[in-house]
Amino acid sequence: MNIQKMWAQLQTLEEHTCLEAKPGHTIGPSIMETICAYSNTIGLGGGYILIGISENNTKPRKYTLTGVKDSEKIQNEIASQCRTKFNIPIRPEIKTGSIEGKTVIGVYVSEVDPGQKPLYIENLGPTKGAFIRVGPSDQKCTGEDLSAIYQARSNKSFDSLVLENLSIDVLNPLAIDEYRRLRRLVDSSAAELKLDDEKLLLSLKCISEVKGELHPTVTGVFLFGKRDVLHSEYPMQRFDYIRMPGTQWNPGLSKAYYTLEMNEGLFTLLPRAESAIMDDIPRTITLPRSGLIRDDYPIIPALVIREALVNAVMHRDYRTNSPTQVIRYSDRIEFRNPGHSLKPYLESGTPGSLLRNPNIANVLHDTKYAENKGTGISIMFDEMRKANLQVPTFESNRDTNTFVATVFVHNLANGEDITWLTQFKEHNLTNHEVRVLLLLKESGKVKNADCREIIQIDQLGMSYILQHLKSIGILDKHGGGAGVYYTLNQNYQMKASRDVKEQSLDETNELGLNNPKNKTKSGLTGIIDEKQGNESDELGLNNPKNKSELGLTGITYKRPGNESDELGLTNTKNNSKSGLIGNTVMVNNDVALNRTDLLIQLPEHLHRELEIIPGRLNKEEISNYIIRICSEGREFSPNQLAVILCRRRDWIMPYIQQMIVDGNLEPTIPENPGSRKQKYRSIRAKGQSDLGQF
Repeated sequence: MNIQKMWAQLQTLEEHTCLEAKPGHTIGPSIMETICAYSNTIGLGGGYILIGISENNTKPRKYTLTGVKDSEKIQNEIASQCRTKFNIPIRPEIKTGSIEGKTVIGVYVSEVDPGQKPLYIENLGPTKGAFIRVGPSDQKCTGEDLSAIYQARSNKSFDSLVLENLSIDVLNPLAIDEYRRLRRLVDSSAAELKLDDEKLLLSLKCISEVKGELHPTVTGVFLFGKRDVLHSEYPMQRFDYIRMPGTQWNPGLSKAYYTLEMNEGLFTLLPRAESAIMDDIPRTITLPRSGLIRDDYPIIPALVIREALVNAVMHRDYRTNSPTQVIRYSDRIEFRNPGHSLKPYLESGTPGSLLRNPNIANVLHDTKYAENKGTGISIMFDEMRKANLQVPTFESNRDTNTFVATVFVHNLANGEDITWLTQFKEHNLTNHEVRVLLLLKESGKVKNADCREIIQIDQLGMSYILQHLKSIGILDKHGGGAGVYYTLNQNYQMKASRDVKEQSLDETNELGLNNPKNKTKSGLTGIIDEKQGNESDELGLNNPKNKSELGLTGITYKRPGNESDELGLTNTKNNSKSGLIGNTVMVNNDVALNRTDLLIQLPEHLHRELEIIPGRLNKEEISNYIIRICSEGREFSPNQLAVILCRRRDWIMPYIQQMIVDGNLEPTIPENPGSRKQKYRSIRAKGQSDLGQF
C-alpha cells in the first residue's frame, strides 16, 4: 500500500470506485458503509480509504490534508468495528504514513468470498445494512443487487433458471437451424453440430431435465423461443425499433412517429432488427477498385450497428418488464436496454466484461454474434474512427437500471456549430478544447472517458483540459470521482442565438473564420472550412499527423450555397482575380499554366468535351471528369486539374481529398501528401475498361 501514490491519485482523479477520502475525526457509520461496499461489490476486488483528508469544494485544491491526531486509537477503532459490526468479521490491511508532515492512515479492504456475501451491518440486517460501491459513492443494496449477490454465491445466473411450466415445444426449430448454420460458418467441425436438437440444446444449457421431463431454461426461451410463447410469457421483454423525426423524443406530437415491435427468439430477431436499422441509414456511393458495378455502403459501419444491437440484447436485464429499444433520430441512433453496466465504470480500453446473462452470451459468442473478451466497445470506437465519424457515447444509470449507447450519424460541424463556437473566441481555445465543446453541444454533458476516446489522449491529459475549461468559466462540474461530468456554464448559450444564426457567412468573416491565422487565434483550429482547401497550409493540413491533431479527420465545415456561384465564370473581374486570363492561369504569381497545352495531353474526345465545359457542374460530374482526366496512366497536379476544369485550386481540392478517401484517386507521392510535386492518378482495377473512351 503506497499512501503517497494514493494521495497523488486523489488530487488528479479525485475519489473513484476504488479510492475514498475520509477526515478521520471519528470512526462512524460512513467509514463502515464504505468498508461494507468494498467487500460486497462483485468483481471490484476491494478498495482503499485514506483517513486524515477533508473535502472542500470551495477551495481550488478540493482535498485538504488534516491528518489524524491519535493514529493508534483510530487504527484500533477500525479493527475493532470491522470485527464486531458486521455479520462476519472483516480483517482490513491498515497502514500509516506521513504526507507534508501530517499523519495519514491508509486502509485496504479486499472483496469477500462470494460464499460469504452479502456482508452487512448486523444490527440493520441485509435489506438495510448491505452496501455496494457505485462510482465514488456507497449505495444501499437494492433487491436486484442482493439477488445478483446471491446468484453469484450459488454460481447460478438468472438465464440458467428452468421454466418448469413450459415444455421444449415452445422452442422454434427454425431458430435452432439458424444457430447450426452460423456455428458451421465459424467452425464446421464443432462437436455440438453432430448432436440431435435435444442433445444440442442440453449442451447449450437451453433446456434442462427436471423429474425426468425436459423443460426450457430462460436462455433457451430468449434465444430460440417462438413468437406466441414470448408474447404470452414475456410480453414486455420485446424489442422495439422506433423512427423519430427530429432530435427530441416527442411521440405525442409527431405524426411520423413509427414503431416496429418484435418479440421472438434472438436467432430470428437479430437479423430482422439489424436489417430494419440498416435500411434507414443513409448510404454513400463510390466507384469500385475492380469490376464495373459501383459500390454503395452505409455511412455508419454495419459492424458498429451489430455490436451495439447485440450488446443491448445480450446484457439487458431480462427480469425487468421493459423493452429493449433502438430509437433512430435525425442525428443519432440510441440503443436503450434495461440493465445498467455491471462494470463499476466504463473503460472501453479495458479487456474483459462482467456478464449478466453468461449462458446467452456464450451461445452468441459461439456464432460470432458477440465477443466474450469485452472488446465490443473498442471495436465500435475503431470502426467509427475509420469511417471518420464521431465515436459512440455510453451511459449507464444504476438508479434507473438502464444502459444507453448512442451512435451519431454525422461528423460535420455545420454553420450553426461554427457560429456557436464564436462565443468562446476570447479564450484562445486549443483544438482539443474545441472538440470537447462540440461534443458537449451534441450531448448536453461530457465525461472524461467520452472525451479522451474522441481526442485520443490519456486520462490525466483529459483531466487537465476539463479542469482548464472549468477554471476559465466555460464548464461547470458536477458529481465526484468516476461519476464526474461537466455541463456548459449558464453564462454561455447551448445554441447559437438568433442574431448570430441570422448573420450571413460573409458577415461571419469579420470574426476571421476564413483566415487560418485568425482561426488559430480564435481557438477554432479544429474546424476546417473546405472552401479554403490547400490554402490552409499554415495549419499544416497537408501533414497527416497534423490533420489528425487539428481535427480534420473528425470535424469538417461544409460551406452552404451554390458551388457554381463560387466560380464566377461569367464575371471577367472574378476571372482576373482567380488568375484565369485567356487560356493561361497564373499560379503563385510566378508559374504560368497554359490550358491548351494541358488539354492536348488528353484523348481527343475528352479534349473536345472539356473545351466547352459548362459553368455549372454538380459533385458527380466534377468527380467523373477528374477520374477520366487522370486515367490511363496520366498524372496531374491540383493546379493543373484546376486549370483544365476552369476552377480554382482551393475549390477543387475538397473533391480530390474526398476521392482519395473513396478510393478513386491516389497520390503519386503518398509518403509526403503536402509535397509541391504531388500529382494524382485514377485507380483503375485490372480488367476494368475505361467506358469514357466509347
